Amino acid sequence: MIFVISKLSFLGVTEDSFYQTANSQRFNNQQWKTWVSQRAFVALYIASHRGHVEVVQYLLEHGASCRGRTPVGRTPLHVAAAMGQLDCISLLLNHGASINARDAKGETPMSVARRLSGSQSERRMFLFYWMTKLGTKGLTDPTMNKGFQRVKTGFGSKKESKK
Repeated sequence: MIFVISKLSFLGVTEDSFYQTANSQRFNNQQWKTWVSQRAFVALYIASHRGHVEVVQYLLEHGASCRGRTPVGRTPLHVAAAMGQLDCISLLLNHGASINARDAKGETPMSVARRLSGSQSERRMFLFYWMTKLGTKGLTDPTMNKGFQRVKTGFGSKKESKK
């Protein structure tokens, strides 16, 4: 995965990239930023879908917007929720993705998770929602860290009931 991340810096998904095409060489500064932003969003969307956590982290740290949308209104959180990519869901939420964003069909990431990927994705987003409502400090808060571990393993799992 380190190889993939080092390659990202050469693909025009960050503003400090040297990657150019014949058309992009003619862009003014604002056009260049828009072009890079669009490329970064597509890369983030695909990485979120496939569960490439390190790539998602890299893109978010280098300015990719988790609030961008596809032509049908889907966000990277929609697709991560649909595929049950729990670690990507956490990263996207921590970087400001909205669990209330509606796509063209009116679906939120939580409703997509409920319909397609099962309860763990939905639980993760629900827990994050209440965590922010209560104003906790995030995963550094021991109570919330324990809650996230329960979501990861599943509420009421056999593993947990033996403790």
